Amino acid sequence: MRLILIFSMMICVSPVVFGQTMFEGYSKIFAGENHIGYVIQRYSYDKAKKQFKSIYFIRTNPKVADNTESLVAVADASFKPISYQYTSKTGATIKTIDVTFGKGQLEATVSDGKKSQKVTRAFSPGETFLSTFLGYVILQKGIKVGKRYSYKAIAEEDLSVASGSIFLKQETTYNGQKALRVLNNFKGSQFISFMTPKAEVLGTHSPAQNIRTELVKDPSQATSNMPMEVNAITTLFGEVPIGKTNPLYPKLSVTTSKETNSKDKASQGKAQ
Repeated sequence: MRLILIFSMMICVSPVVFGQTMFEGYSKIFAGENHIGYVIQRYSYDKAKKQFKSIYFIRTNPKVADNTESLVAVADASFKPISYQYTSKTGATIKTIDVTFGKGQLEATVSDGKKSQKVTRAFSPGETFLSTFLGYVILQKGIKVGKRYSYKAIAEEDLSVASGSIFLKQETTYNGQKALRVLNNFKGSQFISFMTPKAEVLGTHSPAQNIRTELVKDPSQATSNMPMEVNAITTLFGEVPIGKTNPLYPKLSVTTSKETNSKDKASQGKAQ
């Protein structure tokens, strides 16, 4: 399931006040027409450190597939990898990967919850980036119908470096919004993404897996009847995200999202 979500993490690099959240949203996960889980995604940029950060949390319905995944990834201003922490839990099976990238090498600790293994490997980033930042890289190259791009990215779930390709196929509409239909091939699988001209992803689809994701306006649409892992989510994000900094809230600017989020939380507190 991780592969179909790679391309759903693309966002817009529009003018923002750095240091604040650049994107934050909730997406529903479908298997066929069945709602089986949700994704919470946030991107931010630290102007002082000149670092991008990607955080996501994935949870599926235990009755269908008892999966939990999370990622915290950091890259520099040119998207060269700095570090990432990946965790997955399927039933009772746990996997964690903790990686730091230094000059000419990477150091990782891989654990199954019982035993851990140290991995040191030569690594020269060149144009290789963490797959979670794919959208930024594509946006840098330019978004135009008919364009094709090749890339190399690190698949965070297994620490592998794989080749991929992007084809910006055609203009279309998705849930009433103007979008581009984009084909992404990565690790031998093809995925379809529907994104705005600013590279904001509205939805994704994996024909082979019959899994798709869809960005939603109301977080409850994504989390309804699903386990809400409040402690895990708060540990990752520092709070439970409001999910309103995305293309479904066009009038909510990044410069005011922090203030709006605070008002929403205050309202929620009064309602309780």
